[in-house]
Amino acid sequence: MQSKSIKKIVTFLGITLVLSAIFYVLIIRAGSLQTNGGLLVLGLMWSPGISGMITQLIYEHTLRGLGWKLGKFKYLLLAYFIPLLYCLVVYGLTWITGLGQVPNPEMMAHINSVFSASSASPLVKTLIYCANLAVFGVISGLLSGAGEEIGWRG
Repeated sequence: MQSKSIKKIVTFLGITLVLSAIFYVLIIRAGSLQTNGGLLVLGLMWSPGISGMITQLIYEHTLRGLGWKLGKFKYLLLAYFIPLLYCLVVYGLTWITGLGQVPNPEMMAHINSVFSASSASPLVKTLIYCANLAVFGVISGLLSGAGEEIGWRG
């Protein structure tokens, strides 16, 4: 049994090395992480996940062993809101102590450029921007991070 486990680990690491190397070379040649809208970084992040799935299929002929299932809803809510609480504490202390500005001029310039056609107030623009990030930013982060989590934890 131990021999099979070692073979699976070596196979996973080998496939991950090859896939990752491809994306590293493409990113280095492009000279930027933002090339193609960050798709090369997404591919790099999914290298361990794809490797894990290929390895699982090679040795077990099924993906069942990866343990995919959603957790209980209350834990999903906690996973969403606990990082927000951390941010509120850290940013709150930063703003209260004067180590950071509210509003941040660079961030406001970015928000204004996103909503350049809108005549809404800066507060409304900021709230809409934050709400958008709270939904689509989280979905984007989940999709990109899932490849690493599947590979390294699955």
